[in-house]
Amino acid sequence: MSIAGCRSRDALPLGPTTTSPQAAAEPAPLEPTPARSDEGKERPLLAPASDAGVLEPTSADGFALSYECALGEGAFAARAGETSAGTLEALRRRSHTSLEFVASGERVAMTVTGPRLLVPAGLEVRAQSEHRGYALVDTGERRVAEAPEGILRSLLGEGRVDVSPLRAPENLESLTRPSVTTGTRKVALMTKSATLALTLASSADGARWGAAVTAILAEIAGIAVGTAWVGDGEWPSAAEVRWSNGRTLRFVLTKKAARVVEPSEVVALPPSYRRERTPLPPPSARAFMGPQDLAQLRGAPTEGPASEGSTLWLVNRDLAPRIALVEGVPVGWVAGNQSLALEGLRPGRYAVRWVSPLGELDSGDSVTSAPGVVSLQAAATP
Repeated sequence: MSIAGCRSRDALPLGPTTTSPQAAAEPAPLEPTPARSDEGKERPLLAPASDAGVLEPTSADGFALSYECALGEGAFAARAGETSAGTLEALRRRSHTSLEFVASGERVAMTVTGPRLLVPAGLEVRAQSEHRGYALVDTGERRVAEAPEGILRSLLGEGRVDVSPLRAPENLESLTRPSVTTGTRKVALMTKSATLALTLASSADGARWGAAVTAILAEIAGIAVGTAWVGDGEWPSAAEVRWSNGRTLRFVLTKKAARVVEPSEVVALPPSYRRERTPLPPPSARAFMGPQDLAQLRGAPTEGPASEGSTLWLVNRDLAPRIALVEGVPVGWVAGNQSLALEGLRPGRYAVRWVSPLGELDSGDSVTSAPGVVSLQAAATP
């Protein structure tokens, strides 16, 4: 789908030293502070490249998993025009985004497919269940960077590698005992800012990769958990983050398939890769669809002569990236202090809402006219 008709401009230049609003510490991807297990003992760093380079000569059994990230657009149903429900749903699918995992043993490699989360194409986040921190692996450029625990919220939500605070759960509640028929159990991890509700399934192989996947989902919710409470062979078949303001972010399992996993696909620190501090480019504005798709959105008519199309400028004056929704449809994300031009909208009045990529913040609804400019002011979101 071409997006040649959508252009961005740096309306309010973002300085290179701007601090992430989610970060509570200076970025330190190569010098993390020691993390401790549930027993208070330090957990080891990721295996060094010299050790990781000793690859087994045979293939390892593993799995491929996919979790769709659902922000719950039904809650963003404000509409000023008369676009049909079928058209709205078809346009929403343009922005579907998933977390893709390749898992084997105690290791996992995660990639992001889709435009909502701000991880560059080709970048993998690799982790091991009994090790702290992550390896950020750029398979295209063959480079790798080590990163500490606490970076996933800024990585997925802002396209940065900043450390955000992780809180230990104030309550870990087993909501159900393991089901006799399905082998699943439900668990809730609760802090003041979020609750992570998990459905844990069991597999016969007894592998520990499920603990690493669970820890990743918990960190997205800002929750620090050990891995002892995740049993051997347990893995998350469903998860939902409930933010304290009532918003939700759901991880819906759409695929789990057994496959052969080569050790090189999941090894944390490939020995032949160039070591760098961070492989991330600076975030910028990006549209999720082109003018032909945007033309399918029908705003409420306004007075004046009709025209073929119009431009709506989206201006984000806040520090962090935000996703813009027009008529309840995610149309693009705009980095902090930047703007994005949507071209192809029909002249009219449209309902506009801004949300954070992880769904915990939203601006509420406003109505604006195209052509025109709509701005999110700094600190306007609750």
